[in-house]
Amino acid sequence: MELRCYRRVMMNAYHRPLRLNAGLLLPACAVVLLPATRVVADGTVSGQCRFEQIKGRNIWYTNLHEWNAFLIPNWSMFANPLSYRVDHGNYTFTNPAGNYTIYVNQPEFFGRAKVVRNVQLTDGQTATVHPSLNLDYSCFYKSDWPSGWGTPWYQTFIATGTSINKIAYSCASGDTGTINVSLLKDTGGNVTTWSQVGVTKSSGSSIGESWVGYLSGQLPTVPGERYAIRLAGQGGTAFSPFWRTDNGDGYAGGQAFDPDGIPLNKDLCVLVFSDNDGTILPYMKTTGGMGTRTWWEWQWGQTFKATGEALAAVDLWISHGGDLQWNMRTEVKVYSNPPAGDPPTPSGLVGSVKRGRGAWQAGGAAMIGAGYEPGEVPLVTGNTYYIEITPYGGDAIGYEAYRFDQPADAYPHGHAYSNRYPRPDIDLSMTIMEYAVSGPPPQIERSPAFFTRSVERGKDLPHDIFTVRNAGGGAMSYTISDDVGWLSVAPDGGTSSGEADPINIAYSTSTLAIGPYTGTITISAPGATNPTETVVVYLTVTPPLFARCDFDIDHDVDQSDFGRFQACLSGPGVPQLDLACDGADLDNDDDVDKDDFALFRGCLSGPDVEADTLCAG
Repeated sequence: MELRCYRRVMMNAYHRPLRLNAGLLLPACAVVLLPATRVVADGTVSGQCRFEQIKGRNIWYTNLHEWNAFLIPNWSMFANPLSYRVDHGNYTFTNPAGNYTIYVNQPEFFGRAKVVRNVQLTDGQTATVHPSLNLDYSCFYKSDWPSGWGTPWYQTFIATGTSINKIAYSCASGDTGTINVSLLKDTGGNVTTWSQVGVTKSSGSSIGESWVGYLSGQLPTVPGERYAIRLAGQGGTAFSPFWRTDNGDGYAGGQAFDPDGIPLNKDLCVLVFSDNDGTILPYMKTTGGMGTRTWWEWQWGQTFKATGEALAAVDLWISHGGDLQWNMRTEVKVYSNPPAGDPPTPSGLVGSVKRGRGAWQAGGAAMIGAGYEPGEVPLVTGNTYYIEITPYGGDAIGYEAYRFDQPADAYPHGHAYSNRYPRPDIDLSMTIMEYAVSGPPPQIERSPAFFTRSVERGKDLPHDIFTVRNAGGGAMSYTISDDVGWLSVAPDGGTSSGEADPINIAYSTSTLAIGPYTGTITISAPGATNPTETVVVYLTVTPPLFARCDFDIDHDVDQSDFGRFQACLSGPGVPQLDLACDGADLDNDDDVDKDDFALFRGCLSGPDVEADTLCAG
């Protein structure tokens, strides 16, 4: 049996919590019988929050700095949620063993929110998880720029998602005014004539990351089709964007174009974040800043219209009101009906009650975040829901929520509630992420499924290539690993929306002994119907066809071979440089002397007697 205390909040005439002299709310305790729980040890998960510097390369990453990461227990776990202010990408969480979700976001910055599902913490072990932001295109380099200014500039790319959420860019020419950002779709001909998708948005021209944001669906894309980002100085003002020369290691699906639409061997320093992992963002702040503070209440809520099939993540900017409150713990509940009656009460609790935690921001502000597995809070597309965020625990004394403060962010399908009373003029400054309505789930397809190879002892096997493809729906993110030291794969992961990604296998077999070997390459995609598939390499290391001392290549080592060897003798410490004597230096010390003769003598078989191919090995 567990004794739990719940706070019954007494309201004044303004529907705000009454405080006792000590500044605390009046508590009421209730005895609740809870099932016995197994005591488990803690597990740890750590890694780097990041994004690809060049989309598709999967070898260079930029780490996120001062983002917020949240570790959220799944389903019925009673573990506390944790938050982390990411420092140069690095984060570490230690909590009771079990299944969690990691949610990463920083709405003030240029990137898109990310939810990582099915994070398993195991007793006494440390798991490594690298949350990587969803990108259609990236080239995050700021070391080079055009010698002349101009406008507009273009960057083409292949879409991997169904919608674009944020477009970020950086200008080498500094603050030269406003930049208009547009998305163009390939309609044939010169890129300057392509048709525009959605509306143009504007931002600054700083050497930092300027960005514009879009709700899911405002800039729709078709995976596999070609698009271009157009950056134009407002009023024809010329500027210089950062770019990077492509030396065969740049973005493979597109390139930069100058103001006349002439293709360049460059990639612009642009980031394009998209819905390419099965999640969508129908509610978020698309403009800069946190919004505006409201006032202190016990709880806040917001109605929203579902566009997906399940809730994926939620966050909210708050004022924490003191050092004890920046990491305030909260319960997040979703109802099918908003508060009604007297006192107003929501009804129709949907799915799991989640616990979230605040992460410190700056200047008395924090962000509360929570993540969900796909089945925890199911939604019906088109229905309106009410989401409510309430503090819990010994430090639960309410908070001030932030609200949207720009007309561009006004939400037409709902509004805020404070202490369950409607506030039709307010939309909370929060992010609501959903799982998109699914078509066929992702499915790993690899080809071929195995390789059968043989190599002579002392030699390296030539490289092989296999492909990974998503044979199902949506976008499939995958990682690749191997279990032996004599092969390696590159890249070690990627994202496929139907295209076949080539994966290179490099072999290092020259030091292997004669015999059979098996290496297994594992492709992992947690969201796929077949979350793992393997490519198996069956390798046989064979003896050389000829003995090292069989200079006339007749399969024996006899007087004829000795004659050739004898002609190559140079003496101790005297290098033998004659190409005709290649192979006579049997001990590999650059000379041919008595030590090499001793090895040769051990290989003698006599005329027409097959020599041992392993002699002098």
